[in-house]
This record gives sequence, structure tokens and C-alpha cells, in this order.
Amino acid sequence: MKVRGLTIAKLCSQRQSCAGCIYNVDMNCGCEALQHQLTEAATPDEYYQAMMYKYETVLPKQIYDLEVKISYHADVTEIAKIAVGDWIDLRAAETVEFKAGDSHYINLGVSMKLPEGYEALVAPRSSLFKKKGLIQANSIAIIDNSYCSDEDIWRFSVYATRDCTVNFDERICQFRLLKNQPTLQITKVDKLGGENRGGYGSTGGYANES
Repeated sequence: MKVRGLTIAKLCSQRQSCAGCIYNVDMNCGCEALQHQLTEAATPDEYYQAMMYKYETVLPKQIYDLEVKISYHADVTEIAKIAVGDWIDLRAAETVEFKAGDSHYINLGVSMKLPEGYEALVAPRSSLFKKKGLIQANSIAIIDNSYCSDEDIWRFSVYATRDCTVNFDERICQFRLLKNQPTLQITKVDKLGGENRGGYGSTGGYANES
């Protein structure tokens, strides 16, 4: 189908040159020719068909902004983005039996190359303690962008509060990407000049409690 001489495929290919309008049909961006064709020249039926082409054919190829490269070291279920939520599950690449008080770095069976300018934050799945009595031993896990060789295997540090077993390919933790901290200027000063808030817990009235 044509809209003032331009095919739908041509219109949509023009949209790909502007990341802003890929995600918002009505955004006032630099794709003026396409913007005018879709919002002014097209009939409702032509407009609908052009948008259907965009959402069914063009966007599925454009929707992922960042690429994470994954190398697998075990036959675990391959990582996939879940339909609900922003965090991505990771699985145990080994079976581990714990006694209360044990700690262990559970092999997750993957190495990853994260996008430039990003690092990963790893946290337990919300059900891990309830089901297993396991807590993350180091409280927080950060995977630096430079941890990206084939030998840099991801692991998850846990501490067992009771006897339990983690089975091979069981989902135990999750991760998401964070932008690297920007370059900071560290300046030593004699005084900060801010108002004294009263110490830790002052907003809840606990500052003076021992």
C-alpha cells in the first residue's frame, strides 16, 4: 500500500533512522516526512495498516536496546527475559547439599559480556529463604563490566541457616543491569555546611536509643 507515493515498508524503514519515534507514533521527532505522512496524509485505514506493519514487523527487531552475550558452561536452562518484571533469573549449575552453617559459592554455569557502560546487580529470588533457608552471604553482589572472559563464571555466594539442598537447574537468584557510576570528583573539605539531622534513625525517632 502507498501513502502519497511512499510504500508502508519505506515509511517504516524511515522510522528506523530515528530511535525516538520508534517507540511513540505521535512523538514530534526528526522524521518529518514520515510524521506528516502518517498523521496528516494517510486515511484511517492506511494509517492503521502502517502501524500494524510497524508493531508486527519492525518493532520486534528494534525493541532490544542492549545486548548481553552469554556463554554456557553447563546444560542449564538458557536465560530468557521473563514476561513480567525487570529481573532475569539465574540457575544453579550444580547440586549442593547444605548443613546449617555451611556457605558456598554456587556455580551459575554462565559467563557474560555486558553492554559497555553497564554492570550487573545480583540478588536472591524472593522465595529463596522461605524455601531453602539460604541467605546471600555477602549481602550484595556486583558483576563488573570487565568480568567478561570465558573463564569468568558467575557464582552466587550463600549461607545456610538450616539443612537444605539446591538442585541442578533450580532458579536461585536474579540479576538486572545498572549503569556504571559516572566519573566523580572527590573533594576534601573542612566542613560540609549541612544541617545536623540528629544521627541514624532520627526521622523515625530512634536516634537516642541504644
